Amino acid sequence: MGEVVEYKNEYYEEIVRILTTSFVDDIGFKFFTHRDGKKHQEYVELIIKFYLKCYGGHKGCVFCVLEGGKPVSVCICELPDTKSSSLVFLIEGLKLIIRTNLLVVIRALRFLIKSYQNRVKEPHIFLEMIAVAPEARREGNSRPLIEKLFELDAKHKNSVGICLETNKEKNVSLYEKFGFEVTYKGSVGNFPVWYMFREKQ
Repeated sequence: MGEVVEYKNEYYEEIVRILTTSFVDDIGFKFFTHRDGKKHQEYVELIIKFYLKCYGGHKGCVFCVLEGGKPVSVCICELPDTKSSSLVFLIEGLKLIIRTNLLVVIRALRFLIKSYQNRVKEPHIFLEMIAVAPEARREGNSRPLIEKLFELDAKHKNSVGICLETNKEKNVSLYEKFGFEVTYKGSVGNFPVWYMFREKQ
């Protein structure tokens, strides 16, 4: 099993690759982009880079599993007291609008607003994204990231637990094995979203 480490700039390109290949077929990203083929993949990559720019500068928000010095899986989370800087969010949001189009950002904001409405209200850790490189799947490379989240949660005095959301029903039973429970099932656009929570242990 690989080593869990915090994000470094030297991992940037490989992390972008892992996340883009993992989410390019995701129904949520297809809702955001309303594009097909190469343009869709380009937009997905830009959204991924937006997340990394906003959260990559915060300690404990992005970490990955290394094998042979190379990331094979990655996790982006939001900690209660390290929310992305408003200025960074604004600047990167404007760049995203310029590089994609306003409708992409509006759809993403619509999803984000729904997400905040359906999470637990108390301070918590939120799992933004988790992904494993295609060539490293089915080798247990997501478990160390989940366990790292549990470790962060246990140490964080302000967190009441961990929240996440998924639009894949098959993921619900997977997260339930880690102690998460469905708190709400909603929808955005034409796809379902399960909101889940694991109380601090």
